Amino acid sequence: MKYALPIAIIALLLTSQSAQAYMKTCSVGQRVEGSGKTGTVVQFDPGHDGQAWCYVDEDNGGKNVAYPAWMLSPSGTNAAHTASLLPGHYECWGQGGGSASATCASAGCVSMHYMYQDINIGAGGAYSDKGGRRGQLTYSAQTKMITFASGPYAGWYSKYLDQGRIGMSAKPTKFWGIVCDRK
Repeated sequence: MKYALPIAIIALLLTSQSAQAYMKTCSVGQRVEGSGKTGTVVQFDPGHDGQAWCYVDEDNGGKNVAYPAWMLSPSGTNAAHTASLLPGHYECWGQGGGSASATCASAGCVSMHYMYQDINIGAGGAYSDKGGRRGQLTYSAQTKMITFASGPYAGWYSKYLDQGRIGMSAKPTKFWGIVCDRK
């Protein structure tokens, strides 16, 4: 038990840093989009498990719908970012074990955890993983699909989701269990 207090303090700091990163997108009254829907933020919850939550009244009539904050972006920003895959460092997060907050558990969602699976995208379709292993990729602006032609992610399915985010999966899907954010 001698480590309980320091671990609790570290968890609190990580939670507040994560929440602060999303407060710009999830401020009450902000117009947002994500998962093919648009709406207005009505509540922000910094979470208790490192996962910040954004509650949205959707334009299609959904009221107080809970979204993990990483899934949303300010309304109208996605179109400008889909013409090309932006080079840079992408930090990857995915579903994992651990306890969800009461809010998350009641909404039937899962926590996101850092995957230690980062991607560095360079010029000319070059990329590398966190360990420095290199490969080549292609990007279709029309479909937003990313094809890893060689290297550590060859054979993976991937799509540019929005505003500096890449979804990844080991098999074909419309739900991306791993999401990589451009840093």
